[in-house]
Amino acid sequence: MDMMTRWASLCGFVSGVSLVSLVALACPAWASDQAKAGEAWLVKHHCLRCHSLDGKAGIGPSFAGRFGKDVMVLVGGRKESRRFDAAYLRRSIEKPHDEVALGYRPKVMPRGKIDDATLAKVVAVLKAAKAPATTATGSW
Repeated sequence: MDMMTRWASLCGFVSGVSLVSLVALACPAWASDQAKAGEAWLVKHHCLRCHSLDGKAGIGPSFAGRFGKDVMVLVGGRKESRRFDAAYLRRSIEKPHDEVALGYRPKVMPRGKIDDATLAKVVAVLKAAKAPATTATGSW
């Protein structure tokens, strides 16, 4: 258990809560700044050429509405479920060919590197990227 998780659990917060999450709850303006910096990183590293924040299909899966949910991936040809969290995001950036989102071509995404501070900023963006609202269709 890392120091921040231990601190959070000792203070009565849910186990696994990060300091970044606690600060974001206390100071929404800080969280907004983090998200802006995270989006700038996504643009700088060309992530949004293949992925979207608004649910639109692309070469890679959209980020919209995925953070914190289980996603299906191919691992060595086997379908497996993974929680889309910060650890999964880091693995997807640093070793993108190990777990490939189901329905997408393998070996398309280039390998990258991301430090902890930047990862927290990108996570802020992805948490804010809500799934688009669906509209009902049909006749009245």
